[in-house]
Amino acid sequence: MAPIAPQATLVDLVELYFELVYPIFPLFHGRSYTRRVSRGDHLTDRALFASTMAVCALASSCIRDGALVSPRWDRPSLRTIDRVAFVNEAKKQLMALHPTSDFEALRGHTVMVIMAIQNDNLDDIHGHLEFCYAIITRSALHEESSWPLNIGVIEKQERRRVLVKRAVYELGAVGYGFTVHRNERPITNGSGRLGPAEVFDAEASGALEGLQAAIASAVNTTTSIVVCIDNLSVATCLRGNPADSSQDAFTKFQDLAKAHGDVEVRWIPGHAGIPGNEEADGLAKAGCLLPEPTGAVPSRAHLRRLARQQPRDAFKAWWATETPEPYKPLHLEVTISCPPELMLPRATLHSVLAARSRHGDFADYHERFNHDDARLDCSCGRRKAPEHPFYCRKVPPRLRMRLAPSPAEAIHHAVGKGFKAFVEMTSESSFFQRICPRH
Repeated sequence: MAPIAPQATLVDLVELYFELVYPIFPLFHGRSYTRRVSRGDHLTDRALFASTMAVCALASSCIRDGALVSPRWDRPSLRTIDRVAFVNEAKKQLMALHPTSDFEALRGHTVMVIMAIQNDNLDDIHGHLEFCYAIITRSALHEESSWPLNIGVIEKQERRRVLVKRAVYELGAVGYGFTVHRNERPITNGSGRLGPAEVFDAEASGALEGLQAAIASAVNTTTSIVVCIDNLSVATCLRGNPADSSQDAFTKFQDLAKAHGDVEVRWIPGHAGIPGNEEADGLAKAGCLLPEPTGAVPSRAHLRRLARQQPRDAFKAWWATETPEPYKPLHLEVTISCPPELMLPRATLHSVLAARSRHGDFADYHERFNHDDARLDCSCGRRKAPEHPFYCRKVPPRLRMRLAPSPAEAIHHAVGKGFKAFVEMTSESSFFQRICPRH
């Protein structure tokens, strides 16, 4: 495969992926993947080349969107990278792999889905998801038992990570899984997907389906059955009063347990390496990839969550469109709860809000409203301005803030989310009382 950019650029973009994207989407093993790209393995492995092009496309998209803030990078140089070239090359190489696609191609399509979501490109989202479904179905990647026996621990972890993250793309998808063991040997298992529901509902449905399968495979009607579940709330409802959400599943479970006679429900810790539980978790993730049941009705738990979430989302959407111009560079998040700034003393809060809104004891503000008796200059001789405390020569050097990665970004952060540093600097220096008083 012919490289479309210098090797150094590829290595930089791969490093940026691990810095910007990996904390949310850990689809690769850092050291082994970086080493393979550094050695140039992607030039002889078409599948690795395709996924690497996808990684570079995603990293360059993050750069374009201003996600890069670390001062160790040469941002002007990185912004000149041809993002579209990486996108087109990734699509070209992934298409060339079809229909012999493998796990590496699945990972490449997964990265492209992330980028399509970032760019709000629905056609690309659906297109790459279709390839993902085809690869998973054809190779049965959602079943660990079908994986090659010779793959190592690292690739197993990578496969699990990709399949777990893939479930995220099915917005609202909830799956369940169960496995039945007898004498420490697996007998049967199953998985499925619910409609609009929550994990709580999936745990209840999985318990019911698992109990039905256990009864069907029991040696006789007196066989003792132990149902193990890692959700304490669900286990409590299975043993006692059914919850109002998925109540039908709880009551059916209790009726089956009563009819069989010897059924015990136990809570077990999750993610503790218990073989049957880990297998059930994997089956639940696979269930998320199945089509949504026809005519599925939202569960009560899901509706409750929507009732709480939608007003918050609507409020945030309103703020995104109605944010006052002076506030936009500050990247402040809107909240319906009490913001921490309101805990400040009244005079201190005034200085923070004045710096944010630019309405206060500033030269431009006084001139705009013809305040002829206002004092326009600081005692240092410079004009009063929201940014002046960060440059005033009378502020002791030990209290001055380091304006990095750039003065504008540092100041916006200091009067925005990082207001505590601004308050500390102005309070300890008595800036508004002694250095730059109002009168």
